[in-house]
Amino acid sequence: MKRTITALLSAATLLSATGASAFTASNRMRVNPVSASVFEVVPRGAARTTDYWCAAAEYLLYTGVSKATQRIYVVRAMGPAETANRRSAVQFSITPPAGVDTTPGYTLSVKRVGENLNAASARSHCHDHDFRLIP
Repeated sequence: MKRTITALLSAATLLSATGASAFTASNRMRVNPVSASVFEVVPRGAARTTDYWCAAAEYLLYTGVSKATQRIYVVRAMGPAETANRRSAVQFSITPPAGVDTTPGYTLSVKRVGENLNAASARSHCHDHDFRLIP
C-alpha cells in the first residue's frame, strides 16, 4: 500500500512539473516536460552520453519525483527534439517502456530504448565534466 501511495505521489509531482518551465541541469542541458510521465533532455551544444544521464537524474532529484534508487529509462532514443528546435534530444521516464528489453547494457547509451540506470548512478556522471583535461 505504501509503495502504491508513493508511486501515485511521484506521478502527481511529475505531472505538476509538466506545467512548470524547463529545468537547467548543472551541465547546462535543458530538461523539458513532454507529458505527464516523459521528459526530454536537450543539449545546448555538443554533448556526451553521460551529460544526458546527468541532466535526467538532476531533474528528477530536483523536482522530488525520484529517490536515488529510482530507475530512469530511455523511452525515446536520441533523435530530433520535440520541445525545442534542436537536432538531438533524448526522452526519459521513470516508467519502463512497454514491450522492450530493459536489461541494462554493458555500455552507457542513449541510443537504445529501454536502457536504464538508477538516479544515483546517473547523477554520478554529473562530475565527469569537472575532470576534462586542459591542454
